Amino acid sequence: MPEQNEHAYGNLGTVVLDNDTTAQAERLRPLADDLLELDMRVLTRVVERLPKRERYAILDAGCANGHVARSRIPRLDIPFHCLGVDRCAEAVAQARKQNKDSRFLYSCAEIDELDMEDYGQFDIIFASRTLQSAPDPAKATQRLWDMLAPGGALIAHALDDDTHAVRPSGSNLELLLRSTAALARGSDRHHARELQSRMLRLKPTPSDLLMEFKVDHTAGLDSEERKRFFENAFISRNGSPRQRRDDLADDADTFFALAHSVAVAFK
Repeated sequence: MPEQNEHAYGNLGTVVLDNDTTAQAERLRPLADDLLELDMRVLTRVVERLPKRERYAILDAGCANGHVARSRIPRLDIPFHCLGVDRCAEAVAQARKQNKDSRFLYSCAEIDELDMEDYGQFDIIFASRTLQSAPDPAKATQRLWDMLAPGGALIAHALDDDTHAVRPSGSNLELLLRSTAALARGSDRHHARELQSRMLRLKPTPSDLLMEFKVDHTAGLDSEERKRFFENAFISRNGSPRQRRDDLADDADTFFALAHSVAVAFK
């Protein structure tokens, strides 16, 4: 049985988080597939601006089981080799097991402990919803930037979904805000808002910065389409009860949105 962690959120109850990385990967796959078009649009623009190389060195930072990079980078039709790194040994083991492409290699490492002497410089660094979970996101972003070759591109994903946070009225709202205020990123996921400012603080300053967006929303969706929306919207909140998802799917009178942002910094 997968290991589980329990986190008590004051009077709001106890949330059980599933640490089974295989199950997490399966929950993430539908969202990753939905974002394929967005990612390919960004990657294509990046490759068009990169210096010509005999072979491009790519880093997949926070690779998990490797599905995201493996489903995108080969479509670029460029010569490359890609190193995927993740701090979760089980995820790295899954990536190695699932990989059938010799251009991809995997290593278990902490992002903010990566060193150029160990890994060299990269032409593209791809961080899909990774930096927000680093112990120090600013430090991790700078460390990846330091590993980028001149003329290279750092690509970072984040999302913003506070429009579908629970917002009760009156004293219940005050209770919710007080109870979650002490939790880092407790109520809403708003990492996308931090992407641009964090990249603008990089040293040396990026030569250029691009932003791309994709917004998923429930306007005009039927019940089944709304259900799929919430399956994707809650994938990173493993403790969200399925009944709550079903209730939201049936709530056709309320508008919800999930914004995906991609920031690209050129060195």
